[in-house]
Amino acid sequence: MRRADGPPLDVYLAHDGAKRPLVIMLPGSGCAPLFRVRGEGGKKDFQTSLIFADEADAKDRAAHLAGVERRGLESFAADASSACAAGHGGVSKVERVKDAADAALALSKLPWAGRILLAGHSEGADVAAGAARLLSGRVDVAAVGFFAGGGPSQFFDEVVAARRAGDASAAQGAFDDLLSMASRTPPARYRGYPSERFITYAVDSSPLDDLLRTRVPVFIVQGGRDASVPIESSDLLAVELLRDRARLVKYLILPDSDHGFVDADGVDRAREVFAEFVRWSLDPLKTREVRTLGPSPRRVKPGN
Repeated sequence: MRRADGPPLDVYLAHDGAKRPLVIMLPGSGCAPLFRVRGEGGKKDFQTSLIFADEADAKDRAAHLAGVERRGLESFAADASSACAAGHGGVSKVERVKDAADAALALSKLPWAGRILLAGHSEGADVAAGAARLLSGRVDVAAVGFFAGGGPSQFFDEVVAARRAGDASAAQGAFDDLLSMASRTPPARYRGYPSERFITYAVDSSPLDDLLRTRVPVFIVQGGRDASVPIESSDLLAVELLRDRARLVKYLILPDSDHGFVDADGVDRAREVFAEFVRWSLDPLKTREVRTLGPSPRRVKPGN
């Protein structure tokens, strides 16, 4: 996809030409290509960092699928490095949000594209929220999906983790880091990355900030065993959105699932929650709901 005001944008599509809604999937913080080739001797093993990519093979799916590549990355390449840099995947939330919004604007004009659904996993949820804000009044966004994304900034996540561990010094350290990053002279780098990454994601704005500036319905799903995003972050997002009596919100809690929605016994629930996101988003009679889910009735392990 060519743009007049930015680098070319790579978008990967799964569609059959019929008029259907379009889910734009936005992966997390890793700066590896969406699709990459691994193996030796000519063996091509296509791996994807899109958590719901296997949905692209569904024969009777309710929506088309799209994946937006990060800046500077090339899918189907041998280099699968996940280290983010200005020229390799980018570091700024502003860049990723603009790319997602530009992709949604362009794709919404295609004859087979219906309503747009934005689905973000982890950091991708931040991007989805920002894109929904930019697209407000310009594209018909049916819903935003928060898959293990949380709502306040990463510094809140760090404080929660420290409090859980009873580590007052670590909580103080998180606040000290926030003060440093929010100062007029932040450090050039933080935790091995350009500080811009943390400033644009965790200081300049948060997913909750972005969503409160839209009226878009929000679907939230969070695992209780998530070691990357504490469930308290999604709890806070849901509570704040539900305070608006007219806001359509669905919050699913999977107490036994991790950051990728795999239960402790190895059952992968990503497909289950993704299907529910699409169903709820497209339901004209959708309601506000908070549910805690028990064990999956489909005891299917990853890869089966």
